Amino acid sequence: MEDYSQDDFGVTKSFWKQLPPSVRAALSFALPFILADFFNYYSAGTALAISLPLLIILYIACGALSGKFSADDGRPSSEYLRSGALAGLTLWLLSTVTNTLLSLIVGTLSLGITLVMGVPYLCLCAPVQLIGGGLFGGLGGLLFGRFFGGQISDEPDTWG
Repeated sequence: MEDYSQDDFGVTKSFWKQLPPSVRAALSFALPFILADFFNYYSAGTALAISLPLLIILYIACGALSGKFSADDGRPSSEYLRSGALAGLTLWLLSTVTNTLLSLIVGTLSLGITLVMGVPYLCLCAPVQLIGGGLFGGLGGLLFGRFFGGQISDEPDTWG
């Protein structure tokens, strides 16, 4: 049985803390967002009408989490909006790149059918979702600053 010392976990913790708050928040929401966005990608954007409210909630929550991470890092509250917007944009980028890579792999196996289905999404829906991701992520950061920004305790965060 291996012996894990506190230093082994300290390296991982410090790596996580070295990432910008927006990247930490986007990585925290990446898997559920990619799963929700998967159906939009492979339905050429037609499922967007069904899953759009869920995606908006995930963008806002990701932006708010980025604001919390910014507050935990001691950053000024004026940076929550920017951090939330960057988290939304990063979340969109992670999802689009992942779904595009999956499309290339599956598209090769299906002789290009899924590649053709992903093109309308990339051309029509992805730019709109990119703008929405930045706006709703920024809204999440702004909401965090408005409702929780002044109430951050001086105690360090023991979860991250």
